[in-house]
Amino acid sequence: MPRILITGLVVLLYGCSGEMPSDHLEISYIANAGVRFRSGDTTVFSDAFFNIAVPPGVPPRLHDHLSREDELRLESGQTPFGCADLILVTHEHDDHYTSDAVRNHLEHCEQALVVMPADLSGKDRSQYPALDADRIFGLDAEDRPLYIDSQSDSLTVLPIALKHSNDPEGNMPHLGYLLTLAQFRVLILGDADTPGENLDHLQDTGIRNPDVAVIPYWWVTDTNTRGVLSQGIRPRLLVPVHLNRGNRSELVPAINQVAGEFEWVEVPNSLLETVAIGLP
Repeated sequence: MPRILITGLVVLLYGCSGEMPSDHLEISYIANAGVRFRSGDTTVFSDAFFNIAVPPGVPPRLHDHLSREDELRLESGQTPFGCADLILVTHEHDDHYTSDAVRNHLEHCEQALVVMPADLSGKDRSQYPALDADRIFGLDAEDRPLYIDSQSDSLTVLPIALKHSNDPEGNMPHLGYLLTLAQFRVLILGDADTPGENLDHLQDTGIRNPDVAVIPYWWVTDTNTRGVLSQGIRPRLLVPVHLNRGNRSELVPAINQVAGEFEWVEVPNSLLETVAIGLP
C-alpha cells in the first residue's frame, strides 16, 4: 500500500512507476472521452473507467468503448494500460464512469487516487470498501486546487464549474479540470455544453496556452466555442473526443476543415493511439 499523507489539500503519494521522460507528455486515447496521460513516473486517466453493459440481443451502443477483455485489462492495471496514480471523473454518465470499473482498479492498483465532483463522490462512496473510499476526493468548483506529489512528479488539479451539454439547469454534477502534470498543463472539459455561461466560467479561470486541451468535438464544430479555443485559450495540442462510429465519418472532415485555426489537432481513432509532446 502506498504511503499517503494528507495536509489540507496536499496529498503526498509514494509507490508510482512508469517509463516516460519527465520532459515529455504522452497522450493516449482509451475510448469515447477516455484519455491516459503519462510523464515521468506518473500516470493519469480521465473519464476512462467505464463499462457499457449491453444486454444480449440488444444492438451495441454507438459510443466508442473497449471490448470486455480490454475493459478487464484496464480495470486490473494490466498491459497495455498500466496502473493509474490518479483517475479524474468529470461526471457520472456510464460512457465516462462506472463505479465498479473504478473500484476494480483501486483493488488492483494500490497507489491510485480518484478525483470526482463532490456530489457524485457523496452519492457513490457507499459503492467502495472503506479503505478505497478514503482514496476518493470529491471537489467543488469553489475548492482550491488539489495538490498531489509523487516520487518524481507533481500533480495539481483545478476544478472548473461547467454545465453538462443539454443540461441548462445544471442538474448533472459536472466538472472540468485543469491538470498540471510535471511541467505540462492539460485542460479537460468532459461533456461541457457550449452556451455562454460555460464560456464565462472558463474564461474567468484565466487559462491560457495549455499544452493540451481534451474537449468534446462540439466545441470544435461550434463557431463561438471554437473561437474561444483558437483565439483565447490557444492550446498547443487540441484533442477532440466523444466521436463515435455513428458520427465519425461526418465529424472528422468537419474538424479537419478548421484544424488550421489551431497549432496542432489530433483526432483519435483507435485504442491507445498515442502522441507525445515535449516542452515548448
